[in-house]
Amino acid sequence: MTVQLRRALPADVPAMAAIDAAVSPSPWSAAQFLDALQAGARGEFAWVAEADGAVQGFVICQRILDELNIHNVAVAPVAQRRGLARCLLQRVLDDEHPPPRCCLLEVRASNVAALALYRGLGFSEDGRRRDYYPTANGREDAVLMSLQLSSELSPQLSPQLSPQPSS
Repeated sequence: MTVQLRRALPADVPAMAAIDAAVSPSPWSAAQFLDALQAGARGEFAWVAEADGAVQGFVICQRILDELNIHNVAVAPVAQRRGLARCLLQRVLDDEHPPPRCCLLEVRASNVAALALYRGLGFSEDGRRRDYYPTANGREDAVLMSLQLSSELSPQLSPQLSPQPSS
């Protein structure tokens, strides 16, 4: 699978919303995605991963001073377990200039795959927000994670993919 990573465009919103609806218990609306893409003044931006001519995944971030916040990461069910999320996160971490001091995120405590991905990228658990996310049976915790960044090279991209950068 050849993957192209690029900045998200407003035309990508329907695909991003469909992916999020397919994988998230509480997906963002199309309006929320569009707002994030048009929020350059707030430091928000997004990347998408395209394969076979279709958006297969995305990451939405926000730069606040020397911190990078990851707001949403999702990969289409048919493209999961192929390293797309890792490639998207790696691109965000490698592409920010000047480099951020740290990267912050929160993830559902039940999202074992995402927790493993983040830990594999070097993120550490900083704490929890009790009962933060809604579930079908009540609420669940958010795990707060951070990655302290330095001038060292970041982890290598997954060898299974051939991401093609574009502007």
